[in-house]
Amino acid sequence: MKKTRRKVKIKLVTKLALVAVARGVVEVHQFFKDLFDVVNTASASSKWHDELQKAQAPEIIRLVSINELAVGT
Repeated sequence: MKKTRRKVKIKLVTKLALVAVARGVVEVHQFFKDLFDVVNTASASSKWHDELQKAQAPEIIRLVSINELAVGT
């Protein structure tokens, strides 16, 4: 149990140190801001793709059933 708490404390101190450095060094701050934007964009893009597939599924099923859309094998 002590090792787990110690690891949590080390992670917290490391994060706080990183935040302090990022605020003081413009390049570090910009790097993490850009990284955050890339991660959010990629995540949103994936979610958007999934939602689009769900919305198009009934129409695709209909087109396949009436042989208007070919499916690959």
